[in-house]
Amino acid sequence: MEQFLSYFTLDVIGIALLSTLLIMLFIQIYFYLAYYKKPLSYLKQIADTHEEITPLPSVSVIIVAKDESENLAKCLPSILNQDYPDYEVIVVNDGSTDESEFLLKNLKREYPFLYSTFSPYSDANETIQNKVLPLTIGIKAARKDILLFTEADSLPMTNQWVKSMVNSLANKDIVVGYSRFTESEDFSNKTALFDNLIFTLQYMSMAIKNKPFAGLYKNLAYRKHLFFDNKGFSATLNYDNAEEVFVNYIMTDNNTAIALSQDSYVSTELDNFSHWRKIKTAYSRAKFNFKGFTGGIFSLETLSRYLFYLLTIASIIYSIVSQLWVYLGAAILLFIIRYIIQIVVLNKASDHFLTNRFHLSLPFLDLIQPYYNSYFSRISKNKKRRKK
Repeated sequence: MEQFLSYFTLDVIGIALLSTLLIMLFIQIYFYLAYYKKPLSYLKQIADTHEEITPLPSVSVIIVAKDESENLAKCLPSILNQDYPDYEVIVVNDGSTDESEFLLKNLKREYPFLYSTFSPYSDANETIQNKVLPLTIGIKAARKDILLFTEADSLPMTNQWVKSMVNSLANKDIVVGYSRFTESEDFSNKTALFDNLIFTLQYMSMAIKNKPFAGLYKNLAYRKHLFFDNKGFSATLNYDNAEEVFVNYIMTDNNTAIALSQDSYVSTELDNFSHWRKIKTAYSRAKFNFKGFTGGIFSLETLSRYLFYLLTIASIIYSIVSQLWVYLGAAILLFIIRYIIQIVVLNKASDHFLTNRFHLSLPFLDLIQPYYNSYFSRISKNKKRRKK
């Protein structure tokens, strides 16, 4: 009996390990409850007070496409058949050499509110991913009050997309929407789905807290006057991915809304790892130039996440080596507590954002996701440059 009780004695090293582990657990719980749970909690808060805008303002849907005739053939019918009283669709042909013009010409015969224009110059340098010129052309061609942006590889999930995005705008100037990734059996796809969910919860929770920092042109709307009031992209023109930096610059603590209705979603078919890398590196290039970058608070979540895993492993190893099993039990208990909170919060979010649920693979995805983000950031930093 005495020997059995000796396995559960405490010592300074073990107490230090468990105390630090407990602190990391509290930090993790704080982020999950205060940030990652925030969008769904906010949705419940506004469910009874949300009202549709009347009358509905006019909308210009703007798409920049370069050699994407196949994607345009998929997305345009859905966009052109939206249930909305007053909108136009503008496709900016960014130097395409495929069948895009032929496709657009045929669709215009059926849809008189479809317009197309072209960008006379497309930068072939892969290290510069700006869409400043074609977007400016599209915005100046727009005749409506609200500018709603998407991309050729993104498909609205319902015919209520335009209406849902506009209703989410309400009395704000900017609304950031959600773009889901399609699922496949490829391993990188599972990582991309997890990363996309985490990123969505991050930028949406910060917008709810009146600290918005990002909006992606896959699903984004802002009032037309914002573009001209800020002299277009002139303030961010010297940066890679200037259009993304522009969105960050015009966001304030009281002008940004989020779209949480499933009618507002678009779906992006993730072809392969290279496609995901292109999306992530484009955002990373822009992120380097964000003002203040309030999203940087999530670096603390990442740090505490890794420390939690390391301290859990260290506690287990120390318990086995010292044969003090109390540390083994405590470490496993704390791990289970975090896992339960994590899986409940993320799977509820997964259901709402129409992506796959996470189970036994969650700890591995949890560990590898920051690695991929670091990898994409390194690529972006190596290629990043300021135009002279």
